[in-house]
Amino acid sequence: MHKNQPSIQPKLERLLDLALACVAMLMLSPVWLTNLLMSVWHHKLPLVMTVQQDVLGREQRIYQWQRGFFPTSAALLNVASGSLSLFGVSLNSGFGSIARVDLHDLKAGLYSIAEIQQRIGLIGLSVEQSMLHHQAQRSIGLYLNYILKGLFCSLLYRTTDLRAPASFTLFGIRIDNFRMAQAVDLICADTPDTPDTGSPDGLSGRPCKVVNFINVNSINLAYSNRAFKNALNRANCTLADGSGVRLGARSMQVQLKDNINGTDLMPMLCAELVARKLSLYLFGSAPGVAQKAADALKASHPGLIIAGVQHGRLTELDNDQVVAAINASQADVCLVALGSPVQEHWIMANRTRLEVRTAIAVGGLFDFLSGNIPRAPLWMRELGLEWVFRLIQEPRVKFTRYVIGNPLFLWRAFVLKKSQADS
Repeated sequence: MHKNQPSIQPKLERLLDLALACVAMLMLSPVWLTNLLMSVWHHKLPLVMTVQQDVLGREQRIYQWQRGFFPTSAALLNVASGSLSLFGVSLNSGFGSIARVDLHDLKAGLYSIAEIQQRIGLIGLSVEQSMLHHQAQRSIGLYLNYILKGLFCSLLYRTTDLRAPASFTLFGIRIDNFRMAQAVDLICADTPDTPDTGSPDGLSGRPCKVVNFINVNSINLAYSNRAFKNALNRANCTLADGSGVRLGARSMQVQLKDNINGTDLMPMLCAELVARKLSLYLFGSAPGVAQKAADALKASHPGLIIAGVQHGRLTELDNDQVVAAINASQADVCLVALGSPVQEHWIMANRTRLEVRTAIAVGGLFDFLSGNIPRAPLWMRELGLEWVFRLIQEPRVKFTRYVIGNPLFLWRAFVLKKSQADS
């Protein structure tokens, strides 16, 4: 960073704020004229001043239309006047207040890193970390980058008028609307001493808890496969994974609290396992991959106990021996990476025999943990486009899943939304 950048940077941001706000107001001028006429018709002042606090505890006075469309668009007047920025410190009171005087040179913004990540459900930086990142990396590139991301997320992941129930049903599959911390607590908790009354084999043992990730692919597979749908619904916890499920939830007026996938879950889960002195067993994937994943986890989480590993070539394995090995390891949590729907059926078939607290179906997680497959860059994850990166990596393998499966899912979600609107 150049020595003169701190003094120049705010001036450049101010010029961009003014230019972009003027362009936006020009585009909105027909709407604003309508709002003005509606206010006059109802004998109301066109604009009111609302008072909000940003996450640094500073009071912000923001314009809002009293009548008409897009009432919060009047905040562009604040941007044009210089009291707000398009990109800055969050105005979301739900984040609470953070006492950081050293960040007060950042204006409150209509878009912020924290809110963009919240909309997509990305578990990344904390609110304070996001502001420190903004300050440290402050540049026109960062400014434009997050404004574009903010616009994209506003269009695709609008949160207005959405509810956030504890769970909901999408295409007949129950999805638990959890925060990441809730999922970790459930995984690590000791298994309740209750029989698996839904077990088709009639066993009345002490079943382990089962956690599944629900993504577009698993929903598509379960759509016409009743046995798989039943296996998913018999799990103790089903977690929403991916931007497609987020869009599907929106068709039911549901806002997902977090986007919970295995790769993002692992750091928090491993930290909790270390804190509680609990152990992990890795079962699945190709020979050697589980061991590489285990080595990577131990390197990044000192003190993590890996109870054992086993590849997932089921044709080469004796199921009884696999279950016996997992039980002999005295593992607390077992990750099962056999791919859908095999892994979910395997866990359900063996849940009354597994002596672990929790079994988690994790799909291709070991390939990511081992480094065999790189993760999508952060900007793609922030836009919910990780699937595009996976398609580029393995176009032939992932063609049916993404090129055919994603549009099919979105069409079904559209039909579902329309049928609900007509009923």
